[in-house]
Formats: sequence, structure tokens, C-alpha cells
Amino acid sequence: MDDRNETPFTKSLQENLNSMTEIFVQNGANVNRIMPNNYTPLTFAINNGNDDIVKLLTGNGANLDGGDRYDMTPLLTAIDRGNKDMVEFLIERGAGLEAKGCSSGDTPLIFATRQNSRDIVQLLIQKGAYLEAQNDVFVETALIVASINGFTDIIQLFIDNGVSVEAEDGDGNTALGVTALFGHLKAIQLLLDNNANVETKNKNGSTPLSLAAQCGKKKAIQLLLAYNANIETRDNNGSTPLSHATANGYITVIQLLIYNNANIEAKDIHGVTPLYIAVTTGNTMVMQLLLDNHANIETKDINSVTPLYIAVITGNITTMRLLLDNNASLETKDINGFTPLALAAVSSNSAAVQLLLDKNANIEAKDAHSFTPLSLVAATGDITMTQLLLDNNANIETEDTNGVTPLNFAAVNGQTAMIQLLLNRNANIETEDNGGFTPLSHVAAIGNITVMQLLLNYHANTESKNNNGSTPLDLAATNGHTAAIQLLLDNNANIEAKNKDGNTPLMTAAASGHADAVQLLLANDAAEAPPENKANARFPYFYQITLMHRAVRRKQLEIVKILLGFQHVQVDERDCVGRTPLSYAVEAGEESTAKALLDSGRIDVNTKDNEGRTPLFYCASNNVATVLFNTNNIDVNSKDNQGKTALWYATEAGDQQLVELLRQHGAKDDSKGKENLKSRESSKTKDSSKAKDGTKSKDSSKSRSKRQRG
Repeated sequence: MDDRNETPFTKSLQENLNSMTEIFVQNGANVNRIMPNNYTPLTFAINNGNDDIVKLLTGNGANLDGGDRYDMTPLLTAIDRGNKDMVEFLIERGAGLEAKGCSSGDTPLIFATRQNSRDIVQLLIQKGAYLEAQNDVFVETALIVASINGFTDIIQLFIDNGVSVEAEDGDGNTALGVTALFGHLKAIQLLLDNNANVETKNKNGSTPLSLAAQCGKKKAIQLLLAYNANIETRDNNGSTPLSHATANGYITVIQLLIYNNANIEAKDIHGVTPLYIAVTTGNTMVMQLLLDNHANIETKDINSVTPLYIAVITGNITTMRLLLDNNASLETKDINGFTPLALAAVSSNSAAVQLLLDKNANIEAKDAHSFTPLSLVAATGDITMTQLLLDNNANIETEDTNGVTPLNFAAVNGQTAMIQLLLNRNANIETEDNGGFTPLSHVAAIGNITVMQLLLNYHANTESKNNNGSTPLDLAATNGHTAAIQLLLDNNANIEAKNKDGNTPLMTAAASGHADAVQLLLANDAAEAPPENKANARFPYFYQITLMHRAVRRKQLEIVKILLGFQHVQVDERDCVGRTPLSYAVEAGEESTAKALLDSGRIDVNTKDNEGRTPLFYCASNNVATVLFNTNNIDVNSKDNQGKTALWYATEAGDQQLVELLRQHGAKDDSKGKENLKSRESSKTKDSSKAKDGTKSKDSSKSRSKRQRG
């Protein structure tokens, strides 16, 4: 054996040394091996026309259905060679009539049909080949294969042998469908003469007429129409034959279909007409043909999009001109209210915008949100398009439904170049939207320092107020933008400006929990607003009290610590019910907050509220009480307005641990406390006695029961 896995047997076979080959076969050579040339010995012999060797191999165990590396069985190889006698010989020797091979998985009958071997096809039919068999790859029958190739003689042969003309391939195409697709007129005629269904549809819903139109087969269309094919048939997409012909630009086919009264306004499931399709493909010849035949130039799809709108989307100036020259409406709107001009503007198509403006398109047309073309491009930052629109007198102060102008849009979106362009074109820097926000207000709330600096360079008003009375500084503080706060302060913004709720920037920063902002404002001498007596509408549960009260109630420990660092901030003030921040901290069990307050040295631990109670009265736990006791100067026996002590309340609450802690720190039982304690202990004793009596009674009953049973 050499390096190509050749054997003496295969060498003799390839060199047509029949006598030598016979010797090897008789001495047990493997007659079914794959040779180095990818054939089996049998397929190689058939392919070479060596009939003697074929007979030798078939008589000595060669596999009659075994394929070589080309997926060719002996029978398929004989068919490929057009050797009818060999085909018959192999069949007689037992070759399988349905054994599949070749790249598409054909049966012998299908393969012979593909080879246009009528005589072999006839032989296979006579030998009993299954006429409706399908190949593996395309799921085609022999009739379908014959129809694809227009082999009319073989088609006739199949029809004569009772093959159904309605058999389908894997895509649902019948013989008539595929002949129409390829335009085989004689085959079409033959199938129609044998009652092939002219309206049969494949899996896409296409009839033979639709398939012919898709491929521009004009004569096939004429023939099908002569057999009354439905010219308005629709596929699964709702497309008609005219739609298909238009999509592919088949002018003569379009003319033929229109001549035969095809509906020029037929819409598919998306509401698309042939004219719409022609615009999409940019085929001006087809467009003109359809327009000459009175196609509706204002037809709209399901999104209310017209052909002109589509021309703008595709950016095709030529199709736009053609439509405009045919009086297409400039002001048509889609479902979002976009005009062709608005679409061209946001698409940055300067040529399309200029063409539409030259045709007097309304430059102030508004969409569903009242955005004009200028508003839209200002928001996206398209400088070139903005300049073009402004050069054509677009209103620089146009407002949307929220009162937002192009400058406001540009500011919110951080478009610095756009802002500069608009301001240089005299846009109103103090323009307000429906919420009273100026451009500076918007960017202060966002915290965009770059845009803020630009607006301030153009002298934007730092004291403008929105509908809530908030200045840019208040908005920056509310959102914790420290850099924005500092920038505004550097530009002399009023640090004490109040909004409609009476809150200053310091108060809103604290309310929003922005510790850094609170620190910055206090460092810039922000004053703490004096307490008010009435509740604030926004913060009713804070009683309009000090910043420290609010920070404690919100459990903002970081802000509490910051406030403690500024001497002008009130940290031990009483609120409208007389309670101090410490009182609320211990009630909430906030040990860290209570400790921070006490460690400041600015807190009177014995301050009484309107009920005469000190913070000790409100302790929620032993731990927070311990924090108070660590001050060493707490009045543990202080009495409230009712003469009760903290011990009395702890006893009343049944908090035994707190009672013990109070006593450890010198709390004395007063008369009320003693009475209360005695009452509780008496109650416990009585309950215990009742329980014991009940147990004894049960035991006595059990004893009596035992005695009775005994």
C-alpha cells in the first residue's frame, strides 16, 4: 500500500486491468472500500463504462446502494452517465429504486428527471419508482424538478402516469407555480391544459401570477391572465402582482397589469401602494408611469406616511422633485405630526430642506408636541441645520406644548455650540417654559457647569424664579449640585432667596439630604431661617422648626454633625410643643445622633417641653438612656406637669430594664410611682394565685375521679 492508501486491487481497477482485477476480487479484495479518488470500485467502474468489471463486482458482494464520497450510488452514477442499459442491469441485480444520493438527496427518479433523461425516467416508472417521492434538501418531487427546468416531455410523461399536478415542494410551490416563476411558457400551457389550479398559493401566499410578476415574466403573466388568473391576488404581505412588479422595476409588466385593470391603489398590510413602493426604490420611471396612470400621490400608509415623506426618508432629491412637480402636498403629516420638512431637518438633509423651503413649505409647522423643525434640530445640536432654518426666518422663540423654546431645549441637552449660536441670533436668554424655568434654571437643576457658565457669560439672571418660587440656586441646592451652587454664589446669587414655601436654598438642601450642599451653603454664611409657628404645606410634620429639628427627625446624622460645626446654627431650640432636637433623637432610639448632640457641649440635657418632660422621659431604650446618663448632670428625678417622673412612665410601660437602669442612676419611687408599682405587683400576685387555685382544683377533680372509679 502506497502513501495514497492505494492497493494493488484499486490500481488494477483504475488501469483497466480486468484480469488482474478479477484475481484480486476472487482472492477476497474489499469491493466496497472508498478508493483514493473518492469513488467506490463499483461507481468507478460504472463511471468508466467498464461493464465487465461492473458485473464482476455486483456478483461478488458489491453494495448496490452504497454511496461514494460524492454521495453517488451506483444507480445514480449510471443515470448520470445516461447509461440506460446499466440502469436496468443494476435494478435487475437489486439496486434500490428509492435509494437517495447526490447533494440534494435525490431519488433515482428525481435525479434522472434533473438530468432530462426521459428514457431512463420512463424505465424507472416502468420498474415501479415512487412518482411522488421528494428529495431531502428542497422537498421537491420529480414533477417539480421537471417543471423548474421546463422539461415538457417529462412533465407529460408524469401526467400520463397519473402524477398529481398539484404536488408541492417544501415552500408550497406547485408545478405551475415554479414554471411561472421561471417563465417556461410551454410547460405552463401544458399544466394549464391539464387543469392545474391557477390560484394555488405557496407558503408565502403567492399564486403563479404573483411569482411571474416577481420575476418579470411578462408572457407568462399574459398566459395566466388568459386563463383568468386573479390580477388582484394578494400574498401574505397583502402585496398584489402589480406591487411585486413595481418593487422590481419591471416597466413592461407594470404596463401589462395596468392595461388589464390592475388596481393601482392596492395597499398591502402596511398600507403601502405601488407608488409608495416605487418611491422607496427610487425608480423614477416607474413613478412617472404610475403617476401618468393617476396613482394617488397623497396615499398614506398605516403611519400616515405619504410618498413624499418616504422620498425624504430615503434622501432622494430626484424623487422628491418628481413628486413636488406633480403637486405633492408639502404639509402632509404622519401620525406624530411630522411634516416632510421636519423629517428632512432631523435627518440633517440640507438639500431636501432647501428644496422644500424653496417650494414654500411651512417652516413653523408643529408636530403633535408643538415642536417646529427648529425646536427639533436645536435639541439634537445640529448647527448646520439650525443656521439654515434661521437663515430662512424660522421663529427663534417658538414654543412647544410645555412652553419650551429652542434655547431651553439646547440648554437642557447641554448643546453649548447651539446655545451660543441661538444667543448670537438674539434668542431670549430669560425665556420661561410653562413651569417658569429659564435656561439657567434648567441647567442649575441638572448641574451642568459648562452650560451654566456660558449662560452667565451672557448675563443670565441668577434671581429668576419658577412657578414654585425657586431660583437657580435653590434648584441646584435641592439637587445637591455643589459645583453649581458655588458658581452661582460666585456670581452673587442671593443665598437667602425664599421659594413659595418660604424655604431658602439651605433649607431645601437639608430637606433633600445633601450634606455637602448644606456644608457649602453654611460655609458661605447662609443664615438659618427663624422658626415659624404654623406648619409648612410641604413639610407639615416638621412644624416649621429649626434645621436641627428637621435633620434629627429625618435621621440625617451627617447633616446633624455639619450643623453642630456652625455656631450660628440653633441646635437646642425648642419647637412649638417645646421639644428639643435631643428629645426627638432619644425617642427615635438614635444613639449616634444623641451622642453627637451631647458631645457638642451645646445641649441642655434637662430642657423641658410644654408638658414639663425632659429628653429622659422619651427614652426608647436602655442604650439611648445610657448615652444621656453619660453626661453626669442629668436630673433623673425631674417631674413633669403632672408630677410624674421618668421612672413612673417606665414602670407604667412595663420596661423593667429601663426601670432598673433609672434606679441605678438614683431614680426614686415617688408616691405615684410606688402606688403604680404596688398595683402592678398586686395584679401579678392575684393572677398567680388564680392560676394556682385553678391547678389545685383540676388536681382535686382528678383525685375525686380516681376515687370514684376505684
